[in-house]
Amino acid sequence: MKFRNFLVIALLLALTSCQKTNPKKWKGNYLYFEKPVKAIADYYQVMNWELSLDSLANDKIYGSLKINGQQTFEDIAIYGKMDGEKLTIKSLSTEESLDRNETLFQFSYKKDSVLETTWQKLQPKLKQSTQKSCSNCFSKVN
Repeated sequence: MKFRNFLVIALLLALTSCQKTNPKKWKGNYLYFEKPVKAIADYYQVMNWELSLDSLANDKIYGSLKINGQQTFEDIAIYGKMDGEKLTIKSLSTEESLDRNETLFQFSYKKDSVLETTWQKLQPKLKQSTQKSCSNCFSKVN
């Protein structure tokens, strides 16, 4: 009987650890301010990203991504698709040379609640970088 109770408890623990990530965890606003770059004309170029994830439906979270800065303004309808502890940001738009459902970038939480961004179609715009990921680029503001 004790062994059976042990199996039941072990099974319950295994099932609860395999649950999907709560989509509400990702809901909110995120900001990313690229490091300013000095232009030839002796001024600093800036680029700001604002990601809003605000409505939930069918295990997806919907919102918008605004990129604003040096001769740039993009307003992209997006959705986030959850896969375990990762959130993949995909395009709903077909504007700005993007395909519908194209992966723009991915979020995941690392140790100590560090938000890791893995770049895909979209990458920082001011400085060419060979880095495929970035820790704490985006900050959740609410």
